[in-house]
Amino acid sequence: MLFGTLIGSFNEDGITLYIEQMREQVEGCKGQPFVVLVDLTRVEGGTPEAYQILDNYNRWLATQSIAAKALLYDSAVQPDILFSRSPSLDLQNTKIFTDRVEAIAWLHQQLDSAILNKQ
Repeated sequence: MLFGTLIGSFNEDGITLYIEQMREQVEGCKGQPFVVLVDLTRVEGGTPEAYQILDNYNRWLATQSIAAKALLYDSAVQPDILFSRSPSLDLQNTKIFTDRVEAIAWLHQQLDSAILNKQ
Protein backbone atom coordinates (compact mmCIF):
# COMPACT_ATOMS: atom_id res chain seq x y z
CA MET A 1 0.00 0.00 0.00
CA LEU A 2 1.40 3.35 -1.04
CA PHE A 3 0.66 6.53 0.89
CA GLY A 4 0.60 10.14 -0.25
CA THR A 5 -0.34 13.35 1.53
CA LEU A 6 -1.00 16.84 0.22
CA ILE A 7 -1.18 19.77 2.63
CA GLY A 8 -2.26 23.37 2.07
CA SER A 9 -2.33 25.02 -1.32
CA PHE A 10 -0.14 23.52 -4.00
CA ASN A 11 1.44 24.97 -7.10
CA GLU A 12 3.51 23.46 -9.91
CA ASP A 13 6.58 22.96 -7.72
CA GLY A 14 4.65 21.38 -4.86
CA ILE A 15 2.70 18.94 -7.01
CA THR A 16 5.82 18.06 -9.01
CA LEU A 17 7.63 17.10 -5.81
CA TYR A 18 4.65 15.01 -4.67
CA ILE A 19 4.50 13.24 -8.04
CA GLU A 20 8.23 12.48 -8.04
CA GLN A 21 7.89 10.88 -4.62
CA MET A 22 4.84 8.86 -5.66
CA ARG A 23 6.46 7.72 -8.92
CA GLU A 24 9.40 6.34 -6.95
CA GLN A 25 7.00 4.33 -4.80
CA VAL A 26 5.08 3.06 -7.84
CA GLU A 27 8.25 2.05 -9.66
CA GLY A 28 9.34 0.19 -6.51
CA CYS A 29 6.33 -2.11 -6.98
CA LYS A 30 8.01 -3.49 -10.13
CA GLY A 31 4.78 -4.18 -11.99
CA GLN A 32 3.01 -5.91 -9.10
CA PRO A 33 -0.52 -4.79 -8.18
CA PHE A 34 -0.63 -1.97 -5.66
CA VAL A 35 -3.10 0.38 -4.01
CA VAL A 36 -2.76 4.03 -3.03
CA LEU A 37 -4.18 6.01 -0.12
CA VAL A 38 -3.99 9.77 -0.63
CA ASP A 39 -4.71 11.93 2.41
CA LEU A 40 -6.28 15.16 1.21
CA THR A 41 -7.85 16.19 4.51
CA ARG A 42 -5.59 19.24 4.78
CA VAL A 43 -5.64 20.39 1.15
CA GLU A 44 -6.80 23.93 0.53
CA GLY A 45 -6.57 23.81 -3.27
CA GLY A 46 -4.19 24.20 -6.13
CA THR A 47 -3.36 26.31 -9.13
CA PRO A 48 -4.78 25.39 -12.55
CA GLU A 49 -1.25 24.46 -13.65
CA ALA A 50 -0.87 22.12 -10.68
CA TYR A 51 -4.14 20.39 -11.53
CA GLN A 52 -2.97 19.90 -15.14
CA ILE A 53 0.26 18.30 -13.93
CA LEU A 54 -1.75 16.13 -11.53
CA ASP A 55 -4.04 15.04 -14.37
CA ASN A 56 -1.02 14.01 -16.47
CA TYR A 57 0.31 12.02 -13.51
CA ASN A 58 -3.05 10.29 -13.02
CA ARG A 59 -3.12 9.43 -16.72
CA TRP A 60 0.32 7.80 -16.31
CA LEU A 61 -0.74 6.10 -13.06
CA ALA A 62 -3.69 4.49 -14.83
CA THR A 63 -1.18 2.70 -17.10
CA GLN A 64 0.55 1.12 -14.12
CA SER A 65 -0.58 -1.90 -12.07
CA ILE A 66 -2.75 0.19 -9.75
CA ALA A 67 -5.61 -1.86 -8.31
CA ALA A 68 -7.33 1.02 -6.51
CA LYS A 69 -6.93 4.49 -5.07
CA ALA A 70 -8.67 5.82 -1.97
CA LEU A 71 -8.92 9.57 -1.52
CA LEU A 72 -9.33 10.65 2.08
CA TYR A 73 -11.24 13.92 2.52
CA ASP A 74 -12.98 15.77 5.31
CA SER A 75 -15.26 17.74 2.96
CA ALA A 76 -17.72 16.77 0.23
CA VAL A 77 -16.88 19.85 -1.86
CA GLN A 78 -13.18 19.25 -2.52
CA PRO A 79 -13.58 15.91 -4.35
CA ASP A 80 -15.89 17.56 -6.87
CA ILE A 81 -13.20 20.14 -7.63
CA LEU A 82 -10.50 17.47 -7.94
CA PHE A 83 -12.55 15.25 -10.28
CA SER A 84 -13.53 18.21 -12.45
CA ARG A 85 -9.92 19.36 -12.81
CA SER A 86 -8.34 15.91 -13.06
CA PRO A 87 -10.73 13.85 -15.20
CA SER A 88 -8.15 11.09 -15.66
CA LEU A 89 -9.07 9.93 -12.14
CA ASP A 90 -12.00 8.23 -13.85
CA LEU A 91 -9.47 5.89 -15.49
CA GLN A 92 -8.70 4.40 -12.07
CA ASN A 93 -10.68 2.45 -9.50
CA THR A 94 -11.04 5.48 -7.21
CA LYS A 95 -13.24 5.88 -4.17
CA ILE A 96 -13.67 8.79 -1.75
CA PHE A 97 -13.62 8.28 2.01
CA THR A 98 -13.86 10.39 5.13
CA ASP A 99 -12.73 7.53 7.41
CA ARG A 100 -9.14 6.26 7.17
CA VAL A 101 -9.93 2.80 8.59
CA GLU A 102 -12.70 2.25 6.02
CA ALA A 103 -10.42 3.44 3.23
CA ILE A 104 -7.64 1.05 4.22
CA ALA A 105 -10.08 -1.87 4.55
CA TRP A 106 -11.45 -1.17 1.07
CA LEU A 107 -7.94 -0.91 -0.38
CA HIS A 108 -6.99 -4.27 1.15
CA GLN A 109 -10.06 -5.85 -0.47
CA GLN A 110 -9.20 -4.32 -3.84
CA LEU A 111 -5.57 -5.44 -3.63
CA ASP A 112 -6.53 -8.99 -2.62
CA SER A 113 -8.91 -9.16 -5.58
CA ALA A 114 -6.26 -7.83 -7.99
CA ILE A 115 -3.70 -10.36 -6.77
CA LEU A 116 -6.18 -13.23 -7.14
CA ASN A 117 -7.09 -12.10 -10.65
CA LYS A 118 -3.43 -11.91 -11.63
CA GLN A 119 -2.73 -15.51 -10.64
